[in-house]
Amino acid sequence: MHKSWQRLAATAGLLVTLGQAHAANLSYTFDTDAQGFGVSGASMTSTGGSLSLRDIDDSDFVVIFPTADLGDWSRFSGGTFSFDAVNLNGASTDWLTFGTLRIESGSLVVERDLVPQAAPTANWATYSATLDAATWGPVLGNVTRVTLMLESHQGWDNSSGFELNGLDNVRVSAVPEPGAASLAMLGGAIAGLVAWRRRAR
Repeated sequence: MHKSWQRLAATAGLLVTLGQAHAANLSYTFDTDAQGFGVSGASMTSTGGSLSLRDIDDSDFVVIFPTADLGDWSRFSGGTFSFDAVNLNGASTDWLTFGTLRIESGSLVVERDLVPQAAPTANWATYSATLDAATWGPVLGNVTRVTLMLESHQGWDNSSGFELNGLDNVRVSAVPEPGAASLAMLGGAIAGLVAWRRRAR
């Protein structure tokens, strides 16, 4: 490929990267490990692609976000919180606080159940909600702790069918600023032009 086209391809990649980085989203795919997540009230196993969480006591179990990723989350105001989950052992979903997101800012706490229906199901499903400014804004400027409840069954002993749930693709996404979105779109357009030029040769 001609050097000018090589430079153009490199520029396209840089623009896309800058556009994506500007949003500074959080994404946890658990491809190799737990990525700093902790757990309370359950045991947690990394399966090389997701997390498996088994209820171990009578308290509600939650996953705890990595401390290193907390702090100023104001960029996520109006953005999206999402995660994938699955019921791995068929325990009945009769504890309807599954999917409760709790964000703390010192003594200030906002907690909402993001999943109103019985969940999770036997198939992987994505659950998401908007971090609207009216609800979440007061805590996003200085986040000190974040938990997500995955308790979905009442009870935890073998006779009652303790739950075993899977978690994957946890994401906290900002609303792209016009400048960042434009950079990413421009980079994509240039990349498309470069690809077309390669095919045309």
